[in-house]
Amino acid sequence: MNPALTGAYSGSFRVGAIVKDGWSSSIASRSWKSTEAFIDAPIIRGFRKSDWIGVGIAFDMDQAGASRFNQQYQRASIAYHLGFGKKYKSTFTIGGQFTNVTITAKDENLTTENSLTNGGDRTGLDTYFANAMNPGEISGSTSRWMGGIGYKSQVNKRNSWGFGLSVGQFLENNRSLGAGGGADELPMRFIAHIDFKSITGKKTFFEPRAVFTKQQGSTKLFLQGLFGYMLKKDLVFKYGAGINTLAALNVPLYAGIEKGRLKVGLAYSVSLAELEATSTYGGLELAASYIHILAKKPKPKPILVCPRL
Repeated sequence: MNPALTGAYSGSFRVGAIVKDGWSSSIASRSWKSTEAFIDAPIIRGFRKSDWIGVGIAFDMDQAGASRFNQQYQRASIAYHLGFGKKYKSTFTIGGQFTNVTITAKDENLTTENSLTNGGDRTGLDTYFANAMNPGEISGSTSRWMGGIGYKSQVNKRNSWGFGLSVGQFLENNRSLGAGGGADELPMRFIAHIDFKSITGKKTFFEPRAVFTKQQGSTKLFLQGLFGYMLKKDLVFKYGAGINTLAALNVPLYAGIEKGRLKVGLAYSVSLAELEATSTYGGLELAASYIHILAKKPKPKPILVCPRL
């Protein structure tokens, strides 16, 4: 979403993964499946004692449809965090990300309008695949860049907030499938987000968020509200709902657990409007992350006490 979020936490390093399965339907023989694994860390101090530099890498894979349309992403991010304000409770961040994208698709099980109207004739499609880089497959790779800024502030003991803006797919922004040397230009993508956290009671808190994206004529708005309840000192239960607006309307439902530095969450997206007729069920997503702290156990010097005491 924004490379400025790289290393934006308190700890030595963070690892996590997300798995999503969605849009299973009677029309598409295969649903859209997405997987990501990542690690990021605040590695060194910056030019000032209140600054630090975060780096991270991520691996993503998206697969969909009868053609096994597959996109693999290898991402590398870096961010510089500047702490300022009273007791350095505010942070401004600037970050950048480089992504290498590999795209493949296979011709098995593909059905085209030409094959339906000509008794299974797939001549045009076969010619297209014959011109591809590999027999029976179209493939290609490209690189993309993203830059972003972010701001976080601890307003008081009960409230904090933050926002960010990122711009992606500039410089080299082609998606090439390698058939005949053709390439489709991808327009720049803008993503803005804002979030709050408010402690509403001794054991409760509320976290609303909003994300807005724009890519040429396509715009999306995501709204989310999460509630938290502290079951124990280091165990928190989270739940909530959201709204995802596009051409169709999705309503995601959320539930999760935070135990110490471990977070596990489950989301289910209910498809409404246009997607309701084609989707057997909505999208299901499972995510987990863990923040580790590398700290040596202290070895205090023994204290000798006079026996008479």
